[in-house]
Amino acid sequence: MRTCARVREGEVVLLGGGLHALCLLEALALAVRRAGAFPELNLTSQRLLVRMAAETPLEYLARPPAHRQRWLQDVDVVIATDSLADPAALPALSEERQQALAAGWAPLDAAMARRGVRALYVPFPAAVPGEPDPRLALQDALEADPGAMAEEGLRLAERLQDARTLHITGPGGTDLRITWEEPAFVLEDGVLDEEAVAAGRTFAELPGGALIAVPAEARVEGQWRAPVAYWHGLRVEDAFVTLAEGRVVAAGGTGDSSVPVPFAAVGRRPRVAVSRIVFGLNPRLTELTGHGVLDVRLAGAVTIVLEDDRPRRSGDGPGWQFPLTLPGAAVRADGELVMGGGRPVPAGGEGAVPVPGTGITPDG
Repeated sequence: MRTCARVREGEVVLLGGGLHALCLLEALALAVRRAGAFPELNLTSQRLLVRMAAETPLEYLARPPAHRQRWLQDVDVVIATDSLADPAALPALSEERQQALAAGWAPLDAAMARRGVRALYVPFPAAVPGEPDPRLALQDALEADPGAMAEEGLRLAERLQDARTLHITGPGGTDLRITWEEPAFVLEDGVLDEEAVAAGRTFAELPGGALIAVPAEARVEGQWRAPVAYWHGLRVEDAFVTLAEGRVVAAGGTGDSSVPVPFAAVGRRPRVAVSRIVFGLNPRLTELTGHGVLDVRLAGAVTIVLEDDRPRRSGDGPGWQFPLTLPGAAVRADGELVMGGGRPVPAGGEGAVPVPGTGITPDG
């Protein structure tokens, strides 16, 4: 609590999430109070959220909640978890309703940014039948040392920033070549310290352990293959996506969801761009869970986030995005190995960087 959100005595902390996450919210509220701060709980349910999103008249759906903007004048920290117990069960909303929802909440986000309210997102993932419980993985991941992950991420970013080509290989036969321009880096260590807030970074996701590269331009060619993947939360074995000339030319696998919907919906040859590349750094995460927030932080994993290139080029706003996560990746930047064996590799060597520390973070 004191480490990640920097909660101080006398502050007001707004805690929000679904009824299914009540045990987590109770634990957070107790930690807040023990730190001398004041917790306020904001609970909802998936059933209520679904009905309000589907049944509220559009004019009311798009109306900003002015009272919440007044409440924010007294809030110093917001800690949110998942409001939906099962996002896959959420019925599709029309684009008009999605836009109305976004319009209604946008002023709150702007008000929080103006005041510098510190905000943390802590996932509370739903268990997938027959798979490892992601909540156990989350509990373990929250105990990773944020300082050690930050140190490792900064070293990796330093080695990547001047590179112009990446060669990514890994289990299953992945062989991808990425050419990028002007990558910007965001290090997610899960800590909102004074330095981060002063730099305008007032939001973080937990657990920490991700280095996010956002290129100005990027082109990807080759094949991504993984023995196991999760597409839209469904397990897929022998998954593959083949890319050439800026397009997806083939995609498939075996399992509950053999072809990603965005690829199949456009004849499996959509034009794509690379929106970001995420390098996983959390040593407490050792296997895929099917929960995206956790899987991209898996130590030694590389996630390439593809997006629909047509809206981006036309300026019509974002289209779909689809992550391809590869555990156990080897990454070469301009021909030099920078990640392998589940860890970043030191400059001038082929061995993995030793873990600088594995201390448990007090209060998460």
